[in-house]
Amino acid sequence: MKKLSALSCLFAMLIIAFDSSSQGEAVAIKFNSDIRPILSGKCYSCGGPGTQEANLRGEPQSILDLYGPEVTHSGSFARNCLLARRMVERDVRFVQLFHRGWDHHVHLPVNLRGQCNDTDQPAAALIKDLKQRGLRDETLVIWGGEFGRTVFCQGTLTKNNYGRDHHSKCFSIWMAGGGIKGGISYGVTDDYSYNIIEDPVHVRDFNATILHQLGIDHERLTVNFRGLDQRLTGVEEAHVVEKILL
Repeated sequence: MKKLSALSCLFAMLIIAFDSSSQGEAVAIKFNSDIRPILSGKCYSCGGPGTQEANLRGEPQSILDLYGPEVTHSGSFARNCLLARRMVERDVRFVQLFHRGWDHHVHLPVNLRGQCNDTDQPAAALIKDLKQRGLRDETLVIWGGEFGRTVFCQGTLTKNNYGRDHHSKCFSIWMAGGGIKGGISYGVTDDYSYNIIEDPVHVRDFNATILHQLGIDHERLTVNFRGLDQRLTGVEEAHVVEKILL
């Protein structure tokens, strides 16, 4: 298994980096005993990035400009994307960025524009920055949320004020780097974006694919929860989505 980092976004972003020296014979893997010790020294959780990672003084102006004007503002998505790149450079194996405020049941025209303004340039900059530093191929970048939104409106339904409700039957995420094909789309919905009519990807298939790209057989990885060894992909059959892989 080669080294791989993963970065994901819950309307945010995530990075996971994994190290292993050989493919070898597939064996059972237990998260608590085999994986948690590897991640514990290479993962920032409650404490956030250290002083070295958070200090942007050494970044050239061209890089700051790449991420956009909000990069100098502490807590902005732009700054967090740049911090994520710095953490990946230092072999942090898992980074997750959150950007809240997408629940637009009302005032969508203004709020959604603002959210996209906050995130579009920094997310693109992160991909470009990873690529120019030779890190993109070993970094899996994932952007997604907890569910989709309806294509039809709710609320006052005026030109300048309306919203969209929750929709769980179909929604999209994007992935980059980490052995994922670029420039493709996978899966098709009906004309109303209500149901999936071609190439559905269940959440367990999605998780199986992520684990596969990290060099882990999802059928052999277990997590001990309440005394029971459980698979992250559950008890039902899960499949790696081979068509999106290089």
